[in-house]
Amino acid sequence: MSTTDSGAFHVTSVTISNGGSGYSASATAVCSGGGSPVAQATLQLILNGSGVITGVTVASGGLYGSNTPPTVTVSDPVVNAIATATLMPFGVQGTDIETYQASVWVINGPTLFFTAPSSVSDFATSDGGGNRVSNDSFLKVGYVRVINTNGFLFLIADSSISYISGVQTAAGSPPTTTFTQQNADPEVGTPYPASVIKVGQNLQLANSFGIHEMNGAKAVKISDDLDGVYGTVANFGGMQLSSAQATIFNKKCQMTLVQIVDPISGATVNKLLMRYGKKWFASMQDVALTFIASQEINSVFTAYGTDGTHIYPLFQQPSTAFSKVVQSKLWDTPVGIETTKTTGRLWGMARYYSAASPNLVFNIDNEDNDGVTYSPPAQSYTISPAGLGTKVFGPQAVGQKGALTGMTMTTMAADMSLNMALISSIAHDYRG
Repeated sequence: MSTTDSGAFHVTSVTISNGGSGYSASATAVCSGGGSPVAQATLQLILNGSGVITGVTVASGGLYGSNTPPTVTVSDPVVNAIATATLMPFGVQGTDIETYQASVWVINGPTLFFTAPSSVSDFATSDGGGNRVSNDSFLKVGYVRVINTNGFLFLIADSSISYISGVQTAAGSPPTTTFTQQNADPEVGTPYPASVIKVGQNLQLANSFGIHEMNGAKAVKISDDLDGVYGTVANFGGMQLSSAQATIFNKKCQMTLVQIVDPISGATVNKLLMRYGKKWFASMQDVALTFIASQEINSVFTAYGTDGTHIYPLFQQPSTAFSKVVQSKLWDTPVGIETTKTTGRLWGMARYYSAASPNLVFNIDNEDNDGVTYSPPAQSYTISPAGLGTKVFGPQAVGQKGALTGMTMTTMAADMSLNMALISSIAHDYRG
């Protein structure tokens, strides 16, 4: 007796010559043909995020009578999406929207729309929805923002602020929704909807004569320190005021983008007027901003700005691309304006977190040269600290004379803090 064994073959790997693109997760690879197949091999595709086949796993090598490989066919059946569309009521449109007391509230000019309880789209009066058109004398044009905070729904109008509370829907046929609407301020409002932001339980808004905060049901101007800077450009150059919040060095800061005449350079610029608590300051950025907004994630606020073409996160990294300026007031010390003072020394202390562009340029000012222009003899002095950490400088010999004296510091430093700066003035002569 003789026995023969012709052997058997199986698939051990698959070579990809072209991975294609756009395949979905439902794509499959099927083997067919091959040399005297007893059982076809089974394969599993490996896809990347772009739908390109990057690999093939051999789940089962199959069984073939000869070494002729099978043909691999890749198919990706079409899966039809199924959805149900729900139409919003025709005729309901507006400029802002908010949720409050299980209803959706929409404003459009002097009209306030609200949905039936627990609905996001049913404005039908037969279900408890409805609308109210204001005939209040203090509503000059219309509502610009509707915003929910501190348990109230605030209606911010162009020249006034109102709030809604006590929303109730009485059972009946049809059910009826009632609420109380009270006026918080008949004279303070804003035509700039993007300037309205939440600050904790309060609201902040900007208008033609300042920046205000709603503390409870009372609007209080908080930008008195900006008087003389705020509003120096008529109608803000036609720009829409916008506000944002940002967490900067673990401090939550508010900011409003306003077009002003810079009190130091004299140029018309769009500048961020910023505050932390009761302290006001200003900032530029690497780009000329036209609009800002903010986003909160995990209790961290990030401000974003646009130049009209691109969107940038603000206050994210140090920069040497623009100048930082600190200017003191003009002092009449050590005696009053009846005496001319002579300034002879400058001291200071700064802490550097980056060594990039460390120079500090100090201009010693008086009532005639107040930080804008300087005439001979030179009134500008440069301090050049080196390295990181705290740097104490001075005494630096300087020269200035006037009834009032002060200083302006300018730097391109990427990341530093000015801890203090001091000039020493002595009485020179009596001006009487």
